[in-house]
Amino acid sequence: MTAYYSAYEIADVEAAITATIGDRTMLSRAAILCEIEYNPEKYPNVLKYQRGRIKAAIGHVMNQRYERLIKTAGRECRNSVWIIS
Repeated sequence: MTAYYSAYEIADVEAAITATIGDRTMLSRAAILCEIEYNPEKYPNVLKYQRGRIKAAIGHVMNQRYERLIKTAGRECRNSVWIIS
């Protein structure tokens, strides 16, 4: 089953990624999720959903933009980290 994300969800996730990156060379899903949860007023469209969907949306956007640090198939990798540089 494929999840479909609205343009508003994607925009909120992209804004959280931009706010989180700073001068980092690697970025984790947990860091982006913390940014969203600590600043709920900035990301109202994505916070309408359950945490699992938010994490999936983060993974969807990050997989399109960056290479994963650990490349595994399926759901084996719980702590997703992407290489930014």
